[in-house]
Amino acid sequence: MTLEKSRKDSNKIIKGIDKIGEKTLKSSQRLYNSAIDDIIAKHNKKPFTANALVSKNIDNDLKKILNSTEKSYGNFINATEKFLADNFSVNLTKAELNTLVQKGSDLVDELLTNTTILKEDVKAILFANLGKGVPKTELVRLLKDLYPAYARNAGTIINTGIGRTYIDTNVSKFKQLDFSWFGYFGPKDGVTRDIPCLSWVNKKFPASQLDTVSATRMSLWNCRHNILPLTPEEAENFKLLDISIANQ
Repeated sequence: MTLEKSRKDSNKIIKGIDKIGEKTLKSSQRLYNSAIDDIIAKHNKKPFTANALVSKNIDNDLKKILNSTEKSYGNFINATEKFLADNFSVNLTKAELNTLVQKGSDLVDELLTNTTILKEDVKAILFANLGKGVPKTELVRLLKDLYPAYARNAGTIINTGIGRTYIDTNVSKFKQLDFSWFGYFGPKDGVTRDIPCLSWVNKKFPASQLDTVSATRMSLWNCRHNILPLTPEEAENFKLLDISIANQ
């Protein structure tokens, strides 16, 4: 195991997680826009009929998103398993793999809940306005104001959920190894959050602080940073991070 290789392999997984989240966001945005187009197209129909047709189309689009997400999540599990085996010679147990699969199911449930809220809001717009002579321009305005965070929420659910799963899985395995030092690694750019990431990135901390650092990392939304073990020789090349930032 070399730090250079583990950082490279881990960064690849983190970037892959970002891509999964971005794909979910874009697919969800298309679903949202499609729902609006459907409502406009059916705006002369009776509310019950229009709602059934729009809901059916939303469900069909959602099914595609879920199938794609489940496939991507399966690839993530395989990548994580290979990362731990190749870099640290540790294997995920059957129970741990089952736990990862369950966490994937939980993320799918969150996506379903997110879309259910959208469908309920769509229904409210339909029953409040269809059949009442509301002009299409007004209907478009109402729909564009409807749950504008829908797609962003979907992307964040996946990106943050998988990212936290990755850190949790790695840390649980690292605790089984005899490392005295760990490092907080990842990008340091214009979108890196000030606290704690900008202050912690590319710095080390002792094993006694692993739980605190990992818990702080796990509390962050859309974080792109990871935690990796360091040999005593590697640890000499890094400054100590300020653990007090974890309480801010």
